Amino acid sequence: KKPTLTIGWAGVFHKASFLAMLTPVLRSAMEQKKIRMMVISDSYPQLPFPFEFRRWRYSCFPRDIAACDLCVAPRELGSDYEKSHSFFKIGVFMAMGVPALASNVPSYQLLLEDGKAGAICHSPEEWEYYLNRYIAMPELRMEWSRQSYQKMVPFLTPSVAEQIVERLRRLS
Repeated sequence: KKPTLTIGWAGVFHKASFLAMLTPVLRSAMEQKKIRMMVISDSYPQLPFPFEFRRWRYSCFPRDIAACDLCVAPRELGSDYEKSHSFFKIGVFMAMGVPALASNVPSYQLLLEDGKAGAICHSPEEWEYYLNRYIAMPELRMEWSRQSYQKMVPFLTPSVAEQIVERLRRLS
């Protein structure tokens, strides 16, 4: 039986190690044929569960993201560096209508703290809860997908360009 959902992660291969913290949750859903994992990266990472590898390329990155149903963005938050990331990693998925489950990175909270386009996960139990909820509820998947794109509209090029033009008009 083909898995029903594709879970996506993108980033440089050495940061794929953060995915290992999700191994029990992902492996359980994989064994039940509910999900498959896609890793989009510059090199093939070593992970303790099966995954489909897609080499990161400008030309196919949007297509690869669009093939995902949900983005996961786990992080170990033991350093200021890990806490200081922008929301770009989840934002590129969300701009394609792919909601996210993410660690409690402050910038990720800006997009996900209200629970309308994914969720912030504070513990392994929350990762499992939100993943299982997403798998089980097609209506939630539809709503989170719609909200994901809507939350990114202010950050898309047309919106930012409009803001810049308006500021330039005020200067002249």
